[in-house]
Amino acid sequence: MAAGPNGARERARRILEVAVPVGLGAVLTVLNALGVMNSSYAAAAVLGVLGVIGYGQIGRDRQSADHFDQLGRQLSAVQQAFDGVSELQFYNHHELFYEALAQQVSQAKEEVLVCYFRRYAPDELNSPVVHAYFTACKDWVLAAPTHQLRRMVTSDNAPGLTAWKDAQRQLALEHRARYLVRLVDVQGDALSVSIIDREQVFFTVGTDPDVVTGFSLRSAKLGEYLRRYHQSLWDKGRDITLPAP
Repeated sequence: MAAGPNGARERARRILEVAVPVGLGAVLTVLNALGVMNSSYAAAAVLGVLGVIGYGQIGRDRQSADHFDQLGRQLSAVQQAFDGVSELQFYNHHELFYEALAQQVSQAKEEVLVCYFRRYAPDELNSPVVHAYFTACKDWVLAAPTHQLRRMVTSDNAPGLTAWKDAQRQLALEHRARYLVRLVDVQGDALSVSIIDREQVFFTVGTDPDVVTGFSLRSAKLGEYLRRYHQSLWDKGRDITLPAP
């Protein structure tokens, strides 16, 4: 039996939510390799993920025309606001990126939302800086009973990832309700978005094990919008502690 228009729209929305981080990751990697990565392209990446959020909201609302107009105005405002963000920083090496992210995680006061959408396990990087980042995440969770970390990880079954995801599963079992991990249907390397305390945002994508394109910024407004993107993927993920369907 053929699917109705609502079913087709829902499938399209789900495809976009997965395809956009993969596609944007590939584009940013090329721009960085060409040496032309700048704030304009970074802004385009942010607008891309916000566009996915808007499309998903439109797909669930009958007043689509009105919401398209609202989305256009919202994205225009975000694009203008991007020029005013503080602490915009670009990273061209994985250790620089993870060092900065670890520092922000350690200093977080309330909330840590992170992603790992790569086909290489962190252990394959053989980097003390990367190891220190994941240690910082665990230490932050244990530092106070009010701390909660949510991590999304790739569903990719590439060699090396299985053991690492098993370790993440064990951490989630040991620290339930505080160290939360979900598997998201993303294959290969995709654009990861991490948000610290609702305002410090990190974007990254990798290709080879030690090749990372990334940038970070501070903006409460953009952070709140991007939390919705993170939440939309989180809602469709599967708790890593649950048996596979």
